[in-house]
Amino acid sequence: DEMPEYLMASDIGVMLRDDSAVNRVAAPTKLAEYLAAGNSVLASRYPEDAASILQQEQLGAVVSYPFSDETLSAAIRSLLPPPATSWAERLRAHEAAKKYYSWEAYWPQIMAAYNHLGASA
Repeated sequence: DEMPEYLMASDIGVMLRDDSAVNRVAAPTKLAEYLAAGNSVLASRYPEDAASILQQEQLGAVVSYPFSDETLSAAIRSLLPPPATSWAERLRAHEAAKKYYSWEAYWPQIMAAYNHLGASA
């Protein structure tokens, strides 16, 4: 129950994963939660869809595995002062969460799968 409050009180979310088969296809909810709270995000290249969203929407920094202290420090500094501290930037991150992770975003895929199942019956 307290997690949304903590996320909204923060400025940067961190989502670092190594280069593995599992992480290449993972769909962590952290990115959606960080963006919904209006945070910038420091993330690894995997999962690729998360990195792609961050780069496309310019809402964070993406680093490659293996992570070095220098790379992580530079990425964090690039997010400071956090752009998400302005309400406009926080709102932009929140809107990106709705764009990519809401029911409205998934509804066309759900209906296409449903229609495909109905057509093959």
